Order: sequence, then C-alpha cells, then structure tokens
Amino acid sequence: MTAINTIFKEVLEDIIPTQRELTLINDIIKQLKRLLDEKAQQLNISYTKIEPQGSTGIKQTQLKNDFDIDLFVGLNYELYKPKYEGLSKNKLKKESKKDFLNLCNNWIKKSLIAKEFRNPLFRQRFCHRSNG
Repeated sequence: MTAINTIFKEVLEDIIPTQRELTLINDIIKQLKRLLDEKAQQLNISYTKIEPQGSTGIKQTQLKNDFDIDLFVGLNYELYKPKYEGLSKNKLKKESKKDFLNLCNNWIKKSLIAKEFRNPLFRQRFCHRSNG
C-alpha cells in the first residue's frame, strides 16, 4: 500500500461513522418520527411525510462523532389552499409564516419534550453507545 493510500485509509477511518453510530442515528430518527406522529394525531394535524434530510438523509455524509439530524416535514398544501387563495404575495408570506410558527410551537416543539430528551442518562447512554 502506498503512503498516500495509507493516509487516505487513516483519514477515512477518522471521519466515517461507525456502524454503532449509524444505528444510533437511525434509532433517534425513528424515535423522533414516532413522537412527531403521536403528537400530530393528538392535535389532528395532517402531514404527508417526515423524512431525514441533509447529512443524515439520502446523502449519508455525516461525520464520525459529529452529526445533527434534519427532518423534512411534508404538509399537504391542499389543506391550506382555501385559506391562502386570493392573498397578495406579502399577505401569503405573512399568513404562511404564522401557520408555520404555529406548527413549530404547538406540534414540533411540544413533541420533543419527552423526558428522554431531557434526561442526562439518556444522552450519556447514547453518547456511550456511539463511542464504541
């Protein structure tokens, strides 16, 4: 093996997440989706999909020991269309922003108040799992 190949291999080992980390990420995504779905059902909120995006999505470009999870939440525009029909561009922007903030504050944020996300032992357990 050439020196360049050796360096390349070492760098990849330093930056590519372990299978344990990838499993952890997938477990967290599943839990987040479950919590969001449960809260959506409680609030009678309809959505089309919840999918990971960015580095933890299709691209799979997350780094070892350094990842975040971005979730895309798809909404059915047809449900909002009657409210937005005939609005000027500025009014549409204002109304859609208000609806978006309402969904964030009353659905997304409140879905994530689960005690697991506030418990240091949970974070420690997952951090410990991902380090080995």
